[in-house]
Amino acid sequence: MVILLSKLVKKLIETIPSPDLNLKKNYKLARKVVDLVHTPFLKPENRIWDYEIDGIPVRLFLPKKDGIHPLIIYIHGGGWTTGNVDSYTKVCTHLADFTNHIVLSINYRLAPEYPFPTGLMDCYQVVQTILNHPETFQITKEQIALMGDSAGGNLVAAISLMSRDRKAIIPTKQVLIYPVTYPYHNELSPFPSVIEQKDNITLSAAQVNDYIELYQGKKTDRSNPYFAPLLAKNFKNQPRTLILTGELDILRDEGEYYGMMLKKGKNKVEIIRIPEVGHGFINYSPKLPTIKKVYQTIDRFLKEAENDK
Repeated sequence: MVILLSKLVKKLIETIPSPDLNLKKNYKLARKVVDLVHTPFLKPENRIWDYEIDGIPVRLFLPKKDGIHPLIIYIHGGGWTTGNVDSYTKVCTHLADFTNHIVLSINYRLAPEYPFPTGLMDCYQVVQTILNHPETFQITKEQIALMGDSAGGNLVAAISLMSRDRKAIIPTKQVLIYPVTYPYHNELSPFPSVIEQKDNITLSAAQVNDYIELYQGKKTDRSNPYFAPLLAKNFKNQPRTLILTGELDILRDEGEYYGMMLKKGKNKVEIIRIPEVGHGFINYSPKLPTIKKVYQTIDRFLKEAENDK
């Protein structure tokens, strides 16, 4: 049985990264593959709780150590179309243990059934509710960090911009892991990594464009800075930021450029390029030395940010 499952998973894995896969037609299949590949068979049931905040499903992950802990609000990747709290259970569990933080993962609504800005507004609502009521976790709002990968990194960046623009509470720190920040990944892109990695098996230009089209509700969305944060006209008054990119990732340059724009806005920003990895490396096992260092880097950043008030 185990052998049969392994063969099935391998076959499905070989299907999903193919640059020839039309995600616009097969996004439901992509969801099933992501769930099958990334959802653990056994969950740390005694350390996770599912509930809702303002009607939006969330999952809470506790670290191994007892006590009162700072909080990471995690927004998962998946091109705004795939992924959920189940498929990110391993990532959030690792984060809780490596950083000794509570991790709250948001199960926001997915495109194309719920296009922009639905998922963004789900996440924004949860973030603002928690920032306004940090006493729920016996902490202060300064002890709350936002974190997300890929499309999740896009949503985190958009939430921070939106929080400032709406004069709401701005998070004090954010971690953007290979975020999507620009609306085009073709000849209209100014970033060399889009050309260099356009056929990369971990994430191709065709796949990024499919995901963006699935997320897009109307044509004007692509000019909206909450859809593509690099289009913002103002980068001031943003959280202290850590940006992690992959050397072999198509999104490398736009993520790093977003960090540069935040620096120009007089924010504290750290940009780190992880060598010899492609898109999706946060989903790899931290038993790998490179990935273990990624988690250690996140832990170090959070501790430095919490001590530098």
